[in-house]
Amino acid sequence: KGTYEPIDVEGRDASHIFAFLREHEGAACLVIVPRLLASKTRPGWDETRLKIPDRFANRRWHHLFTGERELRG
Repeated sequence: KGTYEPIDVEGRDASHIFAFLREHEGAACLVIVPRLLASKTRPGWDETRLKIPDRFANRRWHHLFTGERELRG
């Protein structure tokens, strides 16, 4: 259930990221998946950014795997 919204990625390693948002009844899940890592020639993601829609800019996020909270859009 809910909406699916692809997220644009910009920057040096944009081709190595697949991202999308799912939203349902006010709750949202941002999914970010690295891809083609064997062909990634530089370490780090410093110059790569997700273009998250403005309506999510001030939302607080919770990292599902690490438990870290207060991640900002």
